[in-house]
Formats: sequence, structure tokens, C-alpha cells
Amino acid sequence: MLWLFGCTGGSPSGPGPAPTEPAASPPSVLFVVIDTLRADHTSAYGHERRTTPQLEALAAAGIRFADVTSPASWTWPGHASLFTGVTPDVHGAHHAAGGTEHSGSSKHVAGIDPSLPTVAERFAEAGYRTVAAYANQLLRPDYGLTRGFGEVFGGTDEEVVAAARSAMVSPEPLFLFVNLMAPHTPYREQPAPWWTAQDADWIRGVGTPGALENLLVPGPPPAVQPAAIPMLGAAGRNPETGQVAELTPEHLAWIEKVYDGEVLRADVDLNALLTAWTASHPEGIVAVTSDHAEYFGERGLLNHHSTVYDPVLRVPLVLAWPGELEAGSVVETAVGSHQIAPTLVELAGLGRTEGSLVPVLDGADNGPIKAQAWVDAYRSAHYSGAFGVGWKLYREGDLALVLGDDGTLQLFDLATDRDMLLDRAADRPEDVARLAAAASDAFVADGETVAVEVEEALRALGYIE
Repeated sequence: MLWLFGCTGGSPSGPGPAPTEPAASPPSVLFVVIDTLRADHTSAYGHERRTTPQLEALAAAGIRFADVTSPASWTWPGHASLFTGVTPDVHGAHHAAGGTEHSGSSKHVAGIDPSLPTVAERFAEAGYRTVAAYANQLLRPDYGLTRGFGEVFGGTDEEVVAAARSAMVSPEPLFLFVNLMAPHTPYREQPAPWWTAQDADWIRGVGTPGALENLLVPGPPPAVQPAAIPMLGAAGRNPETGQVAELTPEHLAWIEKVYDGEVLRADVDLNALLTAWTASHPEGIVAVTSDHAEYFGERGLLNHHSTVYDPVLRVPLVLAWPGELEAGSVVETAVGSHQIAPTLVELAGLGRTEGSLVPVLDGADNGPIKAQAWVDAYRSAHYSGAFGVGWKLYREGDLALVLGDDGTLQLFDLATDRDMLLDRAADRPEDVARLAAAASDAFVADGETVAVEVEEALRALGYIE
């Protein structure tokens, strides 16, 4: 398999997926989630900086999906969808009703519907060894998202890569999930060819311009924490401090440079994983994606969470496997990242599951795209504007409707406005009415939820103070 730095795609053998009948020796599966990774900040998706040479090489040997939407804007519901193959309104793992401004997310996050099977359980039932190695503390086994994995390892990205590489030495067919955290806040200084002397001074707090002083986390190592900047809602003001965040384009460009360095760090880790994987499982299946993306000033926002606009939902997806695929091909059809799990099940020969992307690879339509964000009582109390509202995204083709539970209806044409900045609802009332009617039938109503205590992890991630 030609999946390493400096390689180009292998010889095309025709379009289409691998056979779905079980092979004599079941293929092992590597499922990598690079947390908080924006597709448009990867060079595999055309970013101007060479942030992901390894992901580029993987795409050259496999298939890249050009238009992928996560059904959620933060880790908990996003990973639950990656593990169950359904959207958060179906699996139920999201903010639960009843939070307060003090408990917020910490005591009112619901778990996955116990009646839903996870992808790990599906592979375990088929005789696979199932291993999860994670850096995001919300994936701790006692929280329940990693249900079905027989072995679970947590630690830093470096420790996760080491654990994953060790797990690859396995006589059994292996389903290996790896979560890497480098692009998630806080951002840390990483060696990158785009750094200048001024950049290095700024990240160390020397001559830091204006509002960026609030971003610096005491070292060592130096770090950047965009969550420290007031997250701007409709009023653009932090109700705790009364302070308005004034970020110039220069500030935002600097933050993106730091983030891009973290993306490159994650790509180096991906290279280490694939180097070991191609040596131990040359006939294996690989999927690389993210759980959600990140804001860099769009709509006055930084970080992620609690909204459903494209900059925080658009993620990469690259699939590769030995067999009948056209290496280096690109799928333009819009898909959801929750569809990865059933796709891996089918590519491994374990049968067709609803939501699989295999029919899309054969040219089939994919249907509408949807995402949802529930009200987080903590953020609603501490930040203004959008965080006190529950949001839904319903998309057909290039038209995307955003629905707020306060009655807000916004329409966006993604063909000309990918960042969803220009509301066209007033200009196209018939499209609004049609999509709103379809959306009313598309989402499952909230049911009974069981709270999961995840306060320690949420504080570590910066979701609550």
C-alpha cells in the first residue's frame, strides 16, 4: 500500500468499492479521528500551507470525500455519531435538559441510547479484537462512548500513538480506533515552516498585539487558548466582564498559524500510525476524519460548540483499502461523517448497514444532511447571543436551512456562500417553506435521557471553567 510521505497513488483498478462478501481472512480496520480538524485547513483539501502531507498521500492512494458534514459541533455528540452511525437526535448523546448556569454541561450530558449497537460491538461480534486509543478525555471508558471496545487506552497524543502501534501486533483481525487531540485548544507552539521571528515572539508573549495577551496560557510549553477570548454572540459582549473582543484580521491570521502548526503535528502522528499499519496490516482498511471543526472569526466566533454553521461542521474524510478503487478519486456528493461506521462495516465484509457510503461510491444519491446543537445552560448563562438557543441544520443539495428553537429561520446557498454568512431567507421564501416542512419530519424528538457526569473532562478541555 502506497500511503506514506512522498508517495503517489497506486495503479487504478477501476471505480467502485471493494467486494462486500467476507474474505477468507477478514481485513483489519484503522479508524483515525483527528479532533477539531477543519477540512479547509488541510493541504489535502487545498490549504495554502502544507499542513497534511501524509493525509495528501493517503488521499492519493484512496478516496477523498470533498463535502463532509459532522452532525454535531463538539466532541461528545460528534464521537457518539461516529460510533453509532446515526445523528445525535437518534443516539441521544448530547446536552440534556435541566442544566443550570453552574452545572451546565458538567452534570447534564446524556449518554448513547443503550439500545443502539456501536461499531465496536459490531466488529467484536464478528470476532475482531477491538481497541480504542484516545487523547480526548471525553472518551474515557467510564463515560460510555467507547462501549464495545475490548481494550481502551488513554493518554497524550504521543502515548496514544505508541499504544496504537503496539496494538497493531495482533494475530486476530483488528478494529483499531485512534483519537488525536493536537488541533484542539489549547494550541501549542509546534515547529512549522511558516513561522517567522515575529510569530515566535508573539507566542511567547513578547510584543503580543492587543487582545492576544488574553490567549496566552502560562508555560511551559507556551499555549494558545481561544476559549479565553469572549465568544461573540448577537451582542458581541461577554456578560461576565462586559468586554468586547476586538480581533483584527492580523490577530485571526496569527491564531490560524498556531492552529496549522498543530494540524501538522497531528499529520506527523498520522504518518507514524500509517507506517506501522502498512507494515502490520497491508491489506487493511483506513479511514481518517474529524469529530467537528473550528471557528476562526466567522460570524464573530472562535473555538467550536453550540452552533451548526459550516465552519464548525465541515470535516475531512479519506478512505483507503486494497481492492477495486480508483486511487486518488474524489467524491463530490455531500455526505455526513456519521455514515463512516456503517461504511467500515460493509467494506470489512460484515454486511450492508443503513447509511453506508458504499452506494454513494457507486454513484447513488445520498439524501439530506442534518446537524443539531442543543442548548448548553452553562454557555447560555456565560455568553451572549447564539448560545442560548438550540439549533438545527437541514440541507438539501447546496441549500441549507438553519432553524433556531426561538423561531429563527436562515437560508444559505452553499454554492456561493460556503461559510454561511449571507442569509437568503427573505429572498427565497418558497425554499424556506419547503425545507422547513422537510426538516420538521427529519429530526427525532428528544426522548428520555440519562445524565453522564463528565465535569472533569469538560474542564480539562476548556468547555467549562
